[in-house]
Amino acid sequence: MYKIFFFALSFIWLVSTAAFSEKKSEKELGSYLFNKRYLMAVMPFEDRTKDKRHPEIGKIIADQLTNDLFPYKRQRLIERIKIDSILKEANFQQSDYFKEGVIEKIGNQLGAELAVVGSVIDISEKKKKKSIGIASIEDTVLLLTLEARVVLIKTGEILVISKWSGNERSRRKRALIATTDDAKSWDELLTGLIDEGSKEMAYEISREIPENNTN
Repeated sequence: MYKIFFFALSFIWLVSTAAFSEKKSEKELGSYLFNKRYLMAVMPFEDRTKDKRHPEIGKIIADQLTNDLFPYKRQRLIERIKIDSILKEANFQQSDYFKEGVIEKIGNQLGAELAVVGSVIDISEKKKKKSIGIASIEDTVLLLTLEARVVLIKTGEILVISKWSGNERSRRKRALIATTDDAKSWDELLTGLIDEGSKEMAYEISREIPENNTN
């Protein structure tokens, strides 16, 4: 009876903790008045890794981050399709964003006041196999590190620096005549990490972005 009661309390605590975390991320910060929100452009992230299995990762992260920033209503966001169109027309590459004057030029073309310029710092994979008698366990761990800067386009001032690192694990168990396979593919692991990292960075950026008092 005591165990059932303890389990019930633990379950209620977990549910309430999850609800509190969700409430915190969505409501704790509070929104800005529309005319106090900077107009922001989220640029495709530069891929600094040597892993070429996902060549569109920079655009995918930018799309996800734009979606995750929107609910906070602390900045106005430029549609990603418009950003990609301008970049394609001007033939800009992700590595160009860090060159002097480039972000200001892009921002002026977009009418943006702030730009989020980010990088994929690391994508690395670690595998580990452990044998126990006739059984074996194969673990695959994917690590992802992202960094983003929010730049005030008019002056080049950096308002926010956000860095996130996380990992996802996939496990496969094998025995002599059976396999327990709950392993995830590389793409599934990466998608989960991008989703988690984007949400964390969106919260941090939204928390640190000031009101626009120039209007």
